Amino acid sequence: MVTWPGGKEELEAMAFSQADVVLASGTDESLSAIRSRVCGKFIGYGHKVSFSVIGKEVLSDAQALAQKAAYDVVLFDQQGCLSPQLIYVEEGGTVTAREFTALLAQALARWQSILPCGRATLEESAAIQRVRDESEWQALAGKDVALYASSGSTAWTVIYQADPVFMPSPLHRTVYVKPLASLVQLELVLHRWRPYLEAVGVAVDPARLGDIGEILGRAGVSWICPVGAMQTPPLSWRHGGRPRIADLVRWVGIEG
Repeated sequence: MVTWPGGKEELEAMAFSQADVVLASGTDESLSAIRSRVCGKFIGYGHKVSFSVIGKEVLSDAQALAQKAAYDVVLFDQQGCLSPQLIYVEEGGTVTAREFTALLAQALARWQSILPCGRATLEESAAIQRVRDESEWQALAGKDVALYASSGSTAWTVIYQADPVFMPSPLHRTVYVKPLASLVQLELVLHRWRPYLEAVGVAVDPARLGDIGEILGRAGVSWICPVGAMQTPPLSWRHGGRPRIADLVRWVGIEG
């Protein structure tokens, strides 16, 4: 194994020209730049977004669910492709989506004392503050929006929005909570994000998991797991829905 700082063009040219397979993870722009320089097979893992969904029938245990959902958010400070950036809560349960937002905020505050967040850059903190300000202005304008945030820092942020439109967050423990009249609506709200969806944490009655899984699979999701387990995938997890080993093999057929 050899490592070097990025941008060493001579070393990279040698590596890319000699390698049978090049695997790369990064932004879509970085992958595009690398792909053009690879002589062998190229496998890229670009920008991905993950989220959670909660069915109305399990909201009787909303406080425990909020604690598990918050754990998915705080671990690695949402820096991984499996980190949820948005949570959809189905309407009609014992707890509303807005009430669940408050519970999630309480859980994030508790996790902050156990697993303090890492340091964000000035640009990252500014992006978080910007979405906080936008949410406050929307609430003042009469929109169904509520902001819950850490005091005196950008350690964590939870934003409730009645608008179900799917949207990523600025990360660093910033998460949106949105209601859905029915989880069947997921197919519509996820349509534009199909190329970027990776994982979904799901909390529903087991009898519904097959139907919800089918909807999420058609939407482009690669991995579905329980809420609270998003950051601990098994070794058998297929990143991006790709085979773990077969992509690295070139098959040769011989007929006698």
